[in-house]
Amino acid sequence: MAGLQGDGWRVMEKHEHQEKRPGLPPYENLTRVVQITTLVLTKEGQHMTCRMAYDSQRDKITEACRPGSDAK
Repeated sequence: MAGLQGDGWRVMEKHEHQEKRPGLPPYENLTRVVQITTLVLTKEGQHMTCRMAYDSQRDKITEACRPGSDAK
């Protein structure tokens, strides 16, 4: 997403929420928190929706972007 912003895309909307999920083996009894941020970006009349998720148990960030502005 940083690459898109560096290329002139601007953030129009930002939505954040957390999801609590069951832990992964061998920590099934622990709650796993996933922080999800959805951004709607715009550039020259085009829109892009990007979703970034941070998984606390895996200590991993995933990012995905697609054309359109169907953020929820």
